[in-house]
Amino acid sequence: MENIVIVGGGFSALQTIKMLRKADQNIAITMVTADAGIEYSKPNLSHVFSQAQTPQQLAVNTAQQLAEQYNVVIKTNVWVSEVNTEQQFVVAGDDVIPYSKLVLATGATPFIPPAEGLNPEATITLNSLEEFEKHKAQIDVAKRITVIGGGLIGVELALDLQTSGKDVTIIEPASYLLNSLVPPFVSLELERELTKAGVTVETDSAICRATYLNDGVRLQTTSSRLIKTDVVIAAAGLKPNTALAKQAGIDVSRGILVDETMRTNIKNVYAIGDCIEIQGRVMAYLQPAILSANVLAKQLTTGEAKLSLPHMITKVKTPSYPIQLAGRDIHTAQSWETRFEPNGLIAKGFNEENRLVGFIVTGEHTKAAFPLLKELQTSSPA
Repeated sequence: MENIVIVGGGFSALQTIKMLRKADQNIAITMVTADAGIEYSKPNLSHVFSQAQTPQQLAVNTAQQLAEQYNVVIKTNVWVSEVNTEQQFVVAGDDVIPYSKLVLATGATPFIPPAEGLNPEATITLNSLEEFEKHKAQIDVAKRITVIGGGLIGVELALDLQTSGKDVTIIEPASYLLNSLVPPFVSLELERELTKAGVTVETDSAICRATYLNDGVRLQTTSSRLIKTDVVIAAAGLKPNTALAKQAGIDVSRGILVDETMRTNIKNVYAIGDCIEIQGRVMAYLQPAILSANVLAKQLTTGEAKLSLPHMITKVKTPSYPIQLAGRDIHTAQSWETRFEPNGLIAKGFNEENRLVGFIVTGEHTKAAFPLLKELQTSSPA
C-alpha cells in the first residue's frame, strides 16, 4: 500500500503536505514529529517580545486541525529512532511504519559556541515555538540579555528585545554584523542604528569564559571585556539534523545531500528544508522551502520536476533600519556601485565581468527592491 511518510513537523514538512494534497487528494500520508505538531509562522518568532505576544497567539493550527484539514495521520511527540531503507519502514516510538516513499524534514539545531564554563543547558535558543514557550517567562523577567551571534536572527532578535525594554549586548566573532550577507559599508550603518537604539555591539569578539553567579552570569570575552547578564541567548547559526540520515546510510555533508529533484542517494528517500544541502548550499529560508515542496510533491505523485532557484529577496526585519538584498551570486561581487543617502542606500554588486550579481537596499530605499530584482533577473536569468 502506498504511504508517504514524512519525518519532521516544521514549515517544510507542512508545505510538502499542502502541495501533496493539491496533487493527490487520496494518497496516504503519515507525518511523525518530535514536537506537538503546531503550525505557526517562524519568521514572527523574532518579534514576539516587542509585540508582547504569547505562544498561543502565534499558533495557526493544532496537529488535530491539520490532520483533519489535510487528511493526514499525524503522530506527535514521537522520535523516529530508525530508518530501514531495505525493507522501507521507520521505527517511531513503539510503532513500525512502512513507507512507499520517505521524506526527511528533520530541520536544524541551533549551534551554541563552546566556551569555558558556558553551560549549553542554561543557554537559551529560540528556533521554535516550543523553545519560545519554554523560555519566555525567563526572558520576560530578565533585564540584561546577551545575544551570541550577529547574523540575521541575532540582529533581529537583539533589536526586538531592546525595543521591549531589555538591556541587550550582541557578541559577534566576525569583524562586522551580517558578515555572510552584506559588505562592511552596509553593516556599519546597521551597527550605528542598533547603537542608537541602545544595543551594545561587540564585534571581533567571542565568549571565552562564563561564570554563573547568584545574580546572573559573568561573561569574559576574547577582547578582555566583562559582561554581567541575566540571560545568554545563542543565535550563532544552525546545524542541519543529519543523524537519522547517517544511520540510514544516506549521503551527508554539511546537510543531507539531495539533487535538484530532492532525492537522496537512497531509492524512495527524499529530504527537504533546513536539514538539506543542495548545490553545495544550506538554505534556511522560507522561499527555497516553498519551491522545494512544490518540486517534491510532483516527484512523489504525478511525475518529474526539478528545483530551479531564482533570485530571491532576503529581508532583515530591523524596523529602524530595514535591509533587503538579493542575488544568488551576491557573494561573488568584486565591486559595488553605491548611492548613499541620509535615509539609506542603494548598492549594486558586480562581478569581474562587470555583470550585476546582486543588490542591497536599506532604510527608505527598500521600495527599490522589486525594480532592481527585475534588473537582476534580466542580467542573469534564473
